Amino acid sequence: MISSDPSGKCLLHIFLLTYNREQSLRRTLAAIAASALKDHLLTIMDNCSTDGTPQVCEEFRAILPRMEIRRHERNIGFGPNYYRSIESSVGEYTWILCDDDTLFPDRMAALIDLIKTARPQACFVGGPRQDMWPSGPGINPADIQRRFHTFLTAQSFVPALVFKTSLVGSAELVEGYFTVGTKFPQLAIGKKLLLEDVPCAVLHPPVLQRDPPAVMGLNPVELIDGWSEVCRTLPPALRRDAFYSIFVRPDAVGMINEVLSMIARMKIDGRIDPSYHLIRAGLNVGREPRLLLSLCRLACIIPGGVYNFARETYRKVKYGWLRKPLPPTFYARTEDDNLRR
Repeated sequence: MISSDPSGKCLLHIFLLTYNREQSLRRTLAAIAASALKDHLLTIMDNCSTDGTPQVCEEFRAILPRMEIRRHERNIGFGPNYYRSIESSVGEYTWILCDDDTLFPDRMAALIDLIKTARPQACFVGGPRQDMWPSGPGINPADIQRRFHTFLTAQSFVPALVFKTSLVGSAELVEGYFTVGTKFPQLAIGKKLLLEDVPCAVLHPPVLQRDPPAVMGLNPVELIDGWSEVCRTLPPALRRDAFYSIFVRPDAVGMINEVLSMIARMKIDGRIDPSYHLIRAGLNVGREPRLLLSLCRLACIIPGGVYNFARETYRKVKYGWLRKPLPPTFYARTEDDNLRR
């Protein structure tokens, strides 16, 4: 059955952004085909993949008859691909997926029922820290930000938001295209929801999750830099809380702990000096985060060998001499940015 509203307009237009991930793309398309999404319009936005992505798409043509494929002549990057999807949408609602996340097919019917019955301006379906929020329609973004400080953080995960296509006007498109270098161009929509306090819906349990959940997929200090660029455009009263919300512990102590840990890992791995990104982040946010980031930057002058010696000594004391098992994440490293999207 073709899914549409009583007026005949397409209810939900799904876009799937992909680049050189044929295996994860196959898994994502299989999940869509096994869910209530299979009756909805699906457009694959191929960012000029050089692997077997076109062949994978052809495999699913018969299974997903409403699927269409748009292949760019060159890799235009994630941000432009995201906003071209919105400009191309013919649905009342738009949902932009990525090719490397885990979908839960048995939960998709609840999402379709929610947007059919409640007709929210936007619906959060699986963003980070969203599990703390109340569920249902009529949720006010300002209240979520006041209570949990994580409204924008949830949309840092691209597929977390299903939104009315009409919500994105010329102003949001222009801002989105101008912020493609921040790593978070999609937050132009989240900012509008927050600043105008547009009522949203929140769906529990989530219908998808980041894969793997713990990996942000960005160079950590570049992530902080890009996030600070987004926070700089917020009113001063929101700027500090929004900046802290990206950290596991969303306060000054959490920021210091994570930034110092990032500096140590980058020094040990011999990566580029993080000072540049931390300086930019400090200039973009308020006085308190700026001062704390300046203090953290002092750790950048310590040679990588000193960090490595301290790390190995700590490992010997805690896990060697005391014979405790070494946790599997002890040597975990962050994925490179260009592998994310």
